[in-house]
Amino acid sequence: MLKHHTIKTVLNNKLIILLALVTILALAILLLPGLSKKSHFTAQVEAAVACPTTAPTGTSTLTANVAATGDYSIWSRMQIPVSNNSFYLKIDTTCYKIIGTSLPIGQWGWVNFENGTTAIRQNLAAGNHSVTIIGNETGVKVDRLILNTSQTCVPTGKGDNCSSSTDDLPTATITLPANNASVNGLVPLNATASDDLGVVKVEFFVDGSLVGADTTSPYSYSWNSTTVPNGSHAVQARATDTKGQVGSSTTINVNVANDTTAPTAPVLTATATAPNTVALSWSASTDANGIANYFIVRGGVTLTQVGASTLTYTDTTTSGSTTYSYYIIAKDTIGNPTSSNTATVTTPAALDTTPPSTPTNLAGSAISSTQINLTWTASTDNIKVAGYDVYRGGSKVATVTTTSFGDAGLTAGTAYSYYVIAKDAAGNPSPQSATINIATPQPQAIGKLQGRVTDAKTGKRISGVKVVLTYSNGTNATTTTNSQGWYYMPNLTAGTHNVVFSKTSTSYTAQTVSVTINANLTTTKDISLSSIVVPSRSKL
Repeated sequence: MLKHHTIKTVLNNKLIILLALVTILALAILLLPGLSKKSHFTAQVEAAVACPTTAPTGTSTLTANVAATGDYSIWSRMQIPVSNNSFYLKIDTTCYKIIGTSLPIGQWGWVNFENGTTAIRQNLAAGNHSVTIIGNETGVKVDRLILNTSQTCVPTGKGDNCSSSTDDLPTATITLPANNASVNGLVPLNATASDDLGVVKVEFFVDGSLVGADTTSPYSYSWNSTTVPNGSHAVQARATDTKGQVGSSTTINVNVANDTTAPTAPVLTATATAPNTVALSWSASTDANGIANYFIVRGGVTLTQVGASTLTYTDTTTSGSTTYSYYIIAKDTIGNPTSSNTATVTTPAALDTTPPSTPTNLAGSAISSTQINLTWTASTDNIKVAGYDVYRGGSKVATVTTTSFGDAGLTAGTAYSYYVIAKDAAGNPSPQSATINIATPQPQAIGKLQGRVTDAKTGKRISGVKVVLTYSNGTNATTTTNSQGWYYMPNLTAGTHNVVFSKTSTSYTAQTVSVTINANLTTTKDISLSSIVVPSRSKL
């Protein structure tokens, strides 16, 4: 007599986005009325049918872990919107067509593979099996499967009577906006959520795409509706509990009606009043929804933004005898932009004989055997510091406008000396900074690591295993095994390092090993990972 084994599998969340096929509901559904102890709904089944080459309304695939080899009855909890609705169920390579003709419309009920009065059972070997729901008709919902060796147990309610207890999905409800509401601009998305285990986050989706999330109640997100075209859009909230289970709200529709008309263009004038001063003024833009702000742009680069009531700006970052071009961008409260004319102005010459102050706090470090990076504190000037000359060994090697410089192309294992001189726009040089001495290190010895990762029990190669090598300074080198279970890590610093092999998406025990990398050699390290048999639980 077969030992009783039951495997309850909740379908994969990936099919949530296929709203026309499957909507994941909370598992706290009352038992269907009128069922006696032995009664259940019988599905009409065409056994071992050919799977469709394309999924009419989408698919969802999960992995079922069978504890022991045996003949299994396969039950599914199903809901239909109208009579004679169906879906395909594929177990590994065998397909069945399930037709829920006996189910009350709009109610959940259990169906099994049964043709007349003889249940169809499938022999399954111990281990993992692929289970795929293939949508056939719009509106059919399937939220749970049970693989059961028992020939007498008929699942009721959540199906707990045929196996161990299960957790309910979290529930989520959108409280704002209302269904079919007209919205524009920034739209507040609000939702409530609850779960017996606790809710860790609520995510908000628009047309199936994630737009934002919140981890604290009350759950909300400010959605920018200008990122989608005007018209109807579907909004849904999805709550995740502490075990990673996801429950979805009812989808609502909103009608986006954003303003797409740009404001009137401002008219800009620019006047250079000093070598380091340009005064800007412009006419006010108008818009049906009002002006939000103005952006001041010089040479294609935005300098700043000002409010709708400000119509002037003074640029004090210019240099003498220099030509500048400006324009203004006006944006309305919806975000529609419009640009002004371009105003060009040339600043007067600067009569400057005052040199900048001495650059201070010059510091540097060798970031490799061929490059040294330098930083220093900015100098000041009565008008403006134009740049800095960087000297190496008494010879100028670069002129920069920032307070940092990367000196590349150096020789490994060599000492270098540096100092910096600031210059203003008139060419006045500052006194030179203090001199610092920095040596480049010798190049590091480099080796390689490769190997194959297999299942310790079956010897099968495992793809998608994350391989992380950690150096003594805390930095990492990371790769992932390919479809054949191979990994390869070049350019590793020679020495002995810890390497962690893990695969978090399935039940394998991570393994840490010590590996010695030798210079100019390839080290091969094969790993076998042990699996942990845990019933797979995911939901459609």
